[in-house]
Amino acid sequence: MTIPAPVATAFSSLLRLPPPPDPPPGDEATAIVFRASRKYLAYRTTGWAILAAVLLAAAAMPLMIALSGTFPTTTQATTMRQLGLAVLAAAAALLVVVWMLLRLDYAWRWYVVTDRSLRIREGVWHVREMTVTFANVQNLSIEQGPVQRLFGISDVRVDTAGGGGATAPGPGGRAGAGRNLHTAWLRGLDNAAEVRTAIQQRLRGRLDAGLGDPEETDHFSRSGLRTLSPEALWATAEILAEARALHAAARDLADPGAARSTPSS
Repeated sequence: MTIPAPVATAFSSLLRLPPPPDPPPGDEATAIVFRASRKYLAYRTTGWAILAAVLLAAAAMPLMIALSGTFPTTTQATTMRQLGLAVLAAAAALLVVVWMLLRLDYAWRWYVVTDRSLRIREGVWHVREMTVTFANVQNLSIEQGPVQRLFGISDVRVDTAGGGGATAPGPGGRAGAGRNLHTAWLRGLDNAAEVRTAIQQRLRGRLDAGLGDPEETDHFSRSGLRTLSPEALWATAEILAEARALHAAARDLADPGAARSTPSS
């Protein structure tokens, strides 16, 4: 069952959903777009169906009581029946809205990969977009729960530098109650191994090329410098000190009187 196009357009306009995301930093010619599998939609729809069954059963209780004939007067029975119908109608309307949001969440979920970074767009009620540069990626893994295994889907987890389980503050400023700021998720994939391999190949390409963070790389390429290790920096400092000493000695040899005439401090 799909959402009619006019209804989907109306909901999109009402929620002010953004257009598809632009490619993240990198060569746009290398951009690859991955989407969640339709199996992920079936997985989410199954959860919605279970919720719908429980909610409708609970909402139907007042109506069933009204129809049982246990009320002493017709007025009481009618009032209870009207209340039961109202509760049932409200529950059904809520489930329809939740189902439409679920469908739109699937349609507006994007995973875009370039040669330098990854961008994830998800959410409908709360739209979230996260960009991860490959220079900060520390680990790639595939995670799959038992229910996901039944549907043949899994998630790709991308851990970035400085992760360490840090989370954003939750409601009321409670530490650890929010979401992880240093982990990105590509959810609902039926080709998770392929996606992980594609990201690993691009990570490997950047490592083989000796490229670091994009902003730092751009800065150093403009200035003609490269990132040096601490050992190389120490050696460079020693060479610079020796060069200055040699320059001073050469100056003294060229003009001995200049050194003698220079007042002492």
